[in-house]
Amino acid sequence: MPPTFEFTADGPIRFRLYSFGPWSWLGRSLGPSAYRSTGTLLYGITFAAVVFHVLLDSFNAYGVQCLRPFSKQWLHLDVLALFEPVLFGIHAAGLIVWLAAGLNPGWMFAGIYAATFLYIAIRTVHHAKVVARVGSELQLEGICHVLPSLHWFRWQFVMETDGYFYTGLVHGREVTVQDVYAKDGSNSIVEATMATDGVRAFLQFAQRIHVSYKELSDGYEVEWRDVRFWYNRQLPFGVDVKLDRNLKVVSARLGWKKKTWDPLLYSDGAS
Repeated sequence: MPPTFEFTADGPIRFRLYSFGPWSWLGRSLGPSAYRSTGTLLYGITFAAVVFHVLLDSFNAYGVQCLRPFSKQWLHLDVLALFEPVLFGIHAAGLIVWLAAGLNPGWMFAGIYAATFLYIAIRTVHHAKVVARVGSELQLEGICHVLPSLHWFRWQFVMETDGYFYTGLVHGREVTVQDVYAKDGSNSIVEATMATDGVRAFLQFAQRIHVSYKELSDGYEVEWRDVRFWYNRQLPFGVDVKLDRNLKVVSARLGWKKKTWDPLLYSDGAS
């Protein structure tokens, strides 16, 4: 049997709802001794920093599991890319000006964070308009995710309907469907993989799940994929489970199926 495995990305362990206070206390305790006398203020600043970090995580496509223990749902708004050049530029410029000119950091960084929140607000409105445009162009009933890129006017989308997943791109006002994935019904081959640690961990995180299988000379290979993270017309993130002819698990691999992203998160059995 594979070893017990839990998918532990940024959110589940570090940013449960009840951990905000302890993280703030830890930040205060580890701060410079000269500032510890301002206990309440330093605690408040650290608490705000933790909340702001989690807030930013919730705006990207991966999201954060910040509502535990009340909810295991991953909160992701799909508004910001993991790396936002504009936000990086704003903060880098502020740091350089502060170090070079010696301006009052309080007022200067207040302006920087005001610009940050303004940018996020504008990006959120823009994202909502793109989601509406995709729905209007496709004329389909379902759940639509639009994910950002480094370019302001380039997005990728996933639309899930009752029978299909549609993936495509948005360039400016142009919406293009690239691939369509049919939903396969459950069967004994797929069900035989659901008890593996890799699949159970994957199902805790994935939302737009596409599963398929193919027959091999000595058994079957079942592929679980999260369609939200399609890339270059491929579905790189998921679980590959190999079964023998008796539907016994031979091996399971969880992670990104892309050489530049190896090693995989989880591997059991033959490589």
